[in-house]
Amino acid sequence: MRHPPPAITAGWPTPNSIDPDTHGRTLVIVNATTLLLALVSIGLRLYAHVTIVKTPGWDDFLMAIAAVNCCGVTACVVLASELYGWNLHVWDLSPLQQMQGRKVSIAAQTVFLFASSSSKLSILTHYLRIAVVGSHFRKATLAMFIVVVATMITFLSLLWAQCAPITGYWNLSSNSASCIPEGPPLLAQAIVTELIDLIVYVLPMPTLWVLKLPLTQRISLMALFGLGAVVIVAACMRAYWVWYIEFATYDVTWCGSELWIWAAVEANLGVICGCAPAMKPLLQRYR
Repeated sequence: MRHPPPAITAGWPTPNSIDPDTHGRTLVIVNATTLLLALVSIGLRLYAHVTIVKTPGWDDFLMAIAAVNCCGVTACVVLASELYGWNLHVWDLSPLQQMQGRKVSIAAQTVFLFASSSSKLSILTHYLRIAVVGSHFRKATLAMFIVVVATMITFLSLLWAQCAPITGYWNLSSNSASCIPEGPPLLAQAIVTELIDLIVYVLPMPTLWVLKLPLTQRISLMALFGLGAVVIVAACMRAYWVWYIEFATYDVTWCGSELWIWAAVEANLGVICGCAPAMKPLLQRYR
């Protein structure tokens, strides 16, 4: 968190702890709604693979892990919004709210990384189930699997090593902690995630296009696998708000509400879109 200079804080209003401006429950509603849809999606996916096809695999396990971590993201966001002022202006927060909010922030970023990475690993594992051994598609999928794991480890390490000791991340009054700037790693993570999302969802398109199926079926399959485009849009919006919060404003809690809305949409839609192709057996049974 950047410390605002005195020239900035001098222009801030007097802290209002009685009836401060608030975003209301928007942050909670968006997180809860998208999480509910994600949980329904993973439930239907597991039902289809366990009871209908009877071939559950590692891709189902990884997507279930993603859904669990999405629950963690929503829990953190609801807690911080209701108790620690993530829907308020930063000048209306008490020192205790700022400190506790920072603790929740690092927890939320951690489970978000696990959720985002697990959903992509699930999709890539599903690709491996259908890819021909020795094909370029399979080799590219394996390469992307390694990239996703490597980036997850890298950004988790940067997140937890940015302050020494780590308590300096939330204890903003500490003079003994040494911290690197928070903005560049966060923005890099958002942009890299966005690019990986694009590659993961485009990866099967050439293979789907050359399948010996009627054109309409090929287009339908590509559209089904291409649902991830909405995740990419959410990732772009999250990247924008990361930049804005870290480099264009000091009112991090008020503007951060927008960031965590898009983070929830990105993480939960990752589960929803990742589950959609796997629910085909369910649709075939009950259509």
